[in-house]
Amino acid sequence: MEYTTVRSFFMRFNKDKLFKICVDNKLAGELKKSSYTKDYLSRLLVEHALSGKFSLRKLEILDLLHYHSSTNKKWNVYELQGKGKGKDKQFVLNDPEEFEELMDKELKSYLNCKVCVLAENNMLLARISVWNENPNLLLSTTSIYMIHIPGSSHVLLSTVKAAYKTYFYKALENLFGCENLKEIDLTGKKVGPLCDLVLNKSSQGSFSHFRLNQVDENPLSRKRKRDSGEDSDIENNPKTFNEEWKKDQKIKTQTLKTFGSNPQPSLEKIEFKMSTRFKAGEYVPELADSEETVNCFVRFKGTNVLEGIQKLCEHGLASQPLPSHMRNIHSLSRNYFILTDKKRPKEN
Repeated sequence: MEYTTVRSFFMRFNKDKLFKICVDNKLAGELKKSSYTKDYLSRLLVEHALSGKFSLRKLEILDLLHYHSSTNKKWNVYELQGKGKGKDKQFVLNDPEEFEELMDKELKSYLNCKVCVLAENNMLLARISVWNENPNLLLSTTSIYMIHIPGSSHVLLSTVKAAYKTYFYKALENLFGCENLKEIDLTGKKVGPLCDLVLNKSSQGSFSHFRLNQVDENPLSRKRKRDSGEDSDIENNPKTFNEEWKKDQKIKTQTLKTFGSNPQPSLEKIEFKMSTRFKAGEYVPELADSEETVNCFVRFKGTNVLEGIQKLCEHGLASQPLPSHMRNIHSLSRNYFILTDKKRPKEN
């Protein structure tokens, strides 16, 4: 390993991560993190690596964990369709060492690569370094990262270069024993919410209460805990009353029915592409009979878009009930939608 290569590798980590690596390898001594600079920590780790105390495997694992824990890397979700031909492989696909050996064998039939697999939090994390002529296993810009939950029919992949897509997808189809690897319209930067959306597709929103065992243990009991909401003091005060109590209760009930009372999966963006006829002819009469299609693209973006939509509903800023493409986002396992007009029945 060359000095410049290893140096560039460690400089990709932030100071906190570098300090943690030093602590884990007993290189930081007893000084506090504030006593070190990022430059000093990286040089310390480079010297440690060049002295042979860091193997290439160790560096690959550090890179794999760094990519997996990062919150600014994009993940694409794929579905393993027609899965079943490889049922005899299931015991292999649960073991990281066997999984790595099998993946390495399948991929090397198509690509020059090196595979590193690690088991973490009941998931299999994989790093695949791909090269054409001169391999650079640490700083490869063509490295592919993958996450698979054993037993599930989905995988998460980082961006795959177009030149490798056909071969890489074919190798994965052989690996998992499926007929087709289909990319679904679900992307994001946080692994947890993406896994939650695809694994618990039928138990989101108000149905999450059953998955999380938040149901009434004794529904026949007459005793009920009083709801201590934020406005409980006002509601119990005989001198005050809410003029829009019925409206507020209706909004609260509809919002609870749509989203449930549990936190929503964290999606950073939701996109809608609409292709529809112009429907505001009463405001623009000259376009009332126009058959021309109106194209529109709408993007909701934020730290948690679903929570944002829920808050709009709770405060009465969004009309309810929401349209189905907004109401069922958390149960559709996707965050990109194409909306078109419904086809009219043909007149006889």
